[in-house]
Amino acid sequence: MELYNLNDDPTERIDLAQKYPEKLAQLKAEFEEQAKEHHLAPFITFDDLYAGRTHHTYLPQWYLDRQKAQARAAIASSVTQMFLDLRQCFDYISSRLAAD
Repeated sequence: MELYNLNDDPTERIDLAQKYPEKLAQLKAEFEEQAKEHHLAPFITFDDLYAGRTHHTYLPQWYLDRQKAQARAAIASSVTQMFLDLRQCFDYISSRLAAD
């Protein structure tokens, strides 16, 4: 874990975690408390945040499968509509050519 004083070190060059382990522990506990209070826990923890993992990583597989299925259905519907539109254009052009 890393700890920086952004008031004195806005570029985050001096890691204070080893110098102030109690402050790091306090901030970590505060984060965990806030995560629970705002219904982020157990979806995201301080360690997840530090590792770059966000709550979307923890969506249940059934939900991800449903999202994929809905996306596939939307694409299929769009492709089908595109072919129907092309068919109408083709029929229109064919009828115009036949009329001439």
